[in-house]
Amino acid sequence: MLGPEFIFMLALGQYVSARASVKAFHALEHKEWTMKHAFYADMGGIIFQPKEWNSFPINAAQLQYLVEKQYVDYPQIAKSEIDDKDKSDGLARFVEVNVSPPVVPLTYICFSRFITSMQMIWFTLNVVARASQKLAVTTIEITTVAYVFCTLGTLFCWRRKPMEVSTRVLLRSNYTIHQILRDGGRAASKPYVNTPLEFIDHKEWAATQLWKFNVNILRKFHVVRQRPLIRPAQRISSFNFPRLTQQAALGALLMALGYAAIFLAAWNLDFPSSAECLLWRICTAATVGLTFITGVVEIFLAPTKIDRDISDNCVEKEAPRRDINHGVLSTSAETSKTNPTMSSTLLPSFFKHQECQTQAKKGTSAKTFFRIPSKTITRFNIPLHSLLITELACAIYSVCRICILTEDLVGLRALPPSTFQNVDWAAYWPHI
Repeated sequence: MLGPEFIFMLALGQYVSARASVKAFHALEHKEWTMKHAFYADMGGIIFQPKEWNSFPINAAQLQYLVEKQYVDYPQIAKSEIDDKDKSDGLARFVEVNVSPPVVPLTYICFSRFITSMQMIWFTLNVVARASQKLAVTTIEITTVAYVFCTLGTLFCWRRKPMEVSTRVLLRSNYTIHQILRDGGRAASKPYVNTPLEFIDHKEWAATQLWKFNVNILRKFHVVRQRPLIRPAQRISSFNFPRLTQQAALGALLMALGYAAIFLAAWNLDFPSSAECLLWRICTAATVGLTFITGVVEIFLAPTKIDRDISDNCVEKEAPRRDINHGVLSTSAETSKTNPTMSSTLLPSFFKHQECQTQAKKGTSAKTFFRIPSKTITRFNIPLHSLLITELACAIYSVCRICILTEDLVGLRALPPSTFQNVDWAAYWPHI
């Protein structure tokens, strides 16, 4: 409710990740790998079963790595199989658009999404028509149009993404996780957070770091539920913001600015009081300004790559840890109780034990002042200026958004008479 533009940024990141996966598989001469396959894998639809170890979900980038290194065979998954697992529709699940060449890049459109999109477009046309015929438009209608704007962008990015896929494909390997990590080099030797293969594509950037930082704080105050700690993780988070390219980040910023600017359309509407009109103008102008400033700072000025410092004193008792005496990575007793089927010996140790050296960097990082309140094995270098700007902007932005949503409801108490008049659509049709 407070930030639909963030859902669009999530969808855009998933779309960019899926496109990169398709290009990577096509480079390996697997031309049958499509966007739908990539989305399916990134949703956790493929389970990797290494030899003599626990199974865990892998994403499209990790699958491409395993196929390229010949640890597994390329999975022959037909699009029809993914469609069968898709819970999106019943009778008319997909509508095929037979246009050659295609006018829009929609070969298959999920029927329910298509109908929903048409309803949203029709609502937007009604609001525009009301304004053109000098009929009163309410603030809640303006707000709805803004949500429609973001939702259409989100649906476009997810147009080939399956919905609620619950059936998974098991992919077995004749190689042990020991062999895979040994060949992975130095990057694979670091302790993992979710699964052992996250070293393949674990790329932190400002959005993921700040998201985790804030979510962990909410968990500390029991606002967000803490899931039972199971490693390797058995699901891929739906709120894992993939790293955006510079072009995609610019697109996300433009979408966010467009969303915030739509509220300015109510600048001269009839409000029940002058105070409410002033409050609306302040809040809408503030959201546009904050969106622009924060977007420019985080996307273009702040470093896009944030290094993670891993040290021995960061290793919590709940996380997989290196046992020097026995030379293994083991789990704590709490994790074993949570998941009795998990082996207490996770990985044979083939790396010499050495203390992680934390490289001091110029400037002050957020970890100097904050200990991330989460059961995790890592701490994150969040630049202090980035943290302060973002946290302050988010606080002001949230207050402004709450005021806007409150006015949408409170403003219904006093509506102009023309609010209850319908649009005269006949005025737009040519007639004699």
